[in-house]
Amino acid sequence: MNNTGTRYLFPAARAAQSAERFVISSGMPRRAKILLALLAAVLAWQVWQRFFVSEEARVKAVLFGAARAVETGDVLRLGEALAPDYGDDRGLDKASLVAAARGLRERYAELSIELRGLTVTIDPDSQKARAAFVVRSLARPFEGSPQTEIFADRCRLSLRKDAAGWRVVRAESPRLDSD
Repeated sequence: MNNTGTRYLFPAARAAQSAERFVISSGMPRRAKILLALLAAVLAWQVWQRFFVSEEARVKAVLFGAARAVETGDVLRLGEALAPDYGDDRGLDKASLVAAARGLRERYAELSIELRGLTVTIDPDSQKARAAFVVRSLARPFEGSPQTEIFADRCRLSLRKDAAGWRVVRAESPRLDSD
């Protein structure tokens, strides 16, 4: 018999009633309910990201995030998008590219970066990717001034997937005969 006078023939029935009382109990503290709901939401988000978001979408998120990082001057976020062994055809490494982005952001009151015609190709092993697009940067030197184009070029990136996600390894600005 339990404390309510109900006698259980099967111990599993007693355990099931105890578990049910815990989950739907009105005596459960509000903080615990909120924490349980938050934990369920985080778990659902992780499952969604793991099984339903494509690698192409992940690469695009990294690239658009890096562009936003330059616009806002968030050099830490930009640095996270770059592999430690990053290099480009202009001779910049990771540290010098982050420093150049910081200087660019400090020079202009407002900065806008557009990635046009972004195409992403994922290798069959899902560990390497390539992206091609036209990058265009618009800026205002000071408040109230007109926005002017400061940079526009074709860009081709090589990315590698590591434990932290996708990172840019190499950047090239290919010149075409029509340029």
